[in-house]
Amino acid sequence: MDAVRVLLVTFAESFATTCVQRGLYFHSTGRLGFSPAANLWLALGFGLLYAGAAVLSHRLADRFTEKGLLLTVVGSQTLVNLGMGAVSFTPAAVVSGALVMGALNGLKWPVVESYVAAGRGPAEQARAIGRFNVSWALAVPLSVAATGPMMDLFAGGLFVVAAAISAVSLVLLVPLPARPRHLAATDPLRPTADQMPRLASLMRATRWLLLANYSCAWVLAALLPGVLTGLGLALGAAAAVASALDLVRLAAFPVLQRTSAWHNRLSPLAVAAVLMPAGFFMVFFAPNVATVLAGEIVFGLATALTYYATFYYAMVVRNAAVDAGGGNETLIGLGSAVGPAAALLGFALAPALGQEAYGMVIGLAPVFVVCFGGAVRSATAVIRAPHATGGASPQ
Repeated sequence: MDAVRVLLVTFAESFATTCVQRGLYFHSTGRLGFSPAANLWLALGFGLLYAGAAVLSHRLADRFTEKGLLLTVVGSQTLVNLGMGAVSFTPAAVVSGALVMGALNGLKWPVVESYVAAGRGPAEQARAIGRFNVSWALAVPLSVAATGPMMDLFAGGLFVVAAAISAVSLVLLVPLPARPRHLAATDPLRPTADQMPRLASLMRATRWLLLANYSCAWVLAALLPGVLTGLGLALGAAAAVASALDLVRLAAFPVLQRTSAWHNRLSPLAVAAVLMPAGFFMVFFAPNVATVLAGEIVFGLATALTYYATFYYAMVVRNAAVDAGGGNETLIGLGSAVGPAAALLGFALAPALGQEAYGMVIGLAPVFVVCFGGAVRSATAVIRAPHATGGASPQ
């Protein structure tokens, strides 16, 4: 019953979170008149606070219990969203609220992830992670597609709906145990000492890819409204088209859940590393909406594989501790700061290059070089590590 409760909270909080993390940029573009550069600055600030809070999540959960921290965070989210709804046409207040929400989300998700995966061996963790991924991923396109109607409902509708959903989450959280139950270090379901070096190297490789992925994802979140409206779409239609990436990711998660063929292998990570920049740059060089959609599909597939693999290896290696999710969420937060910062550099270079898309290539190129270089280095360690987990070859 607790597992079902956590999945319901995951769906609800993913919907509420997406209202701010993604819907905010449609609100800031259409209602507050923010430029693409202003949206990128907002995404950068959100990401920095998200990353900093994720680093602290494990320490605060130790002090106040995981349940205590979750109740505090979700209750605070409810109040902040209500405040943003009340002042939805005041740019400074909306930006301030969004930055606070960045920190609250960085605290929240590592704890939810610990409840999802704790007390399970690797095989069952993979299945539980699959159910978790479908729960949060299902909410994202629904929230993005509903952004237009929520904004049309009334001025602060986007934020008031998010507040109401978080209030429901609070009720669902009350019966949870104070702390999730973890496997003992000596439990036979835990990986052996021989298996651990390879799994740890795979975790590091996927985390480099996660950083690259979210650096791109938050640039897309901030700039897709402008790209699509620039191609002639109305704001509501643009929000619906932007949800295509999320629908692809949602469709990919059950496929990854139903097979272990990608476990302990490097080749799926190589595929993700190729698809990621290909899909990203298709969006920004797109001459029409169809090409944007194709880019979203390619990038969505890379995102699904990268996120699932990173979550799986971190939870197996770290025994589903809060700091396992905290490490991943820190990188997600850093990505949502690094990506916009690189894109802002690209905008600064655009006049000299003649096109913003070319500036985007120059700005994001160092991110890909550093992250993919780190992933390759970790992959080298994977190849050297004993292949002791049984099953697939390392390639």
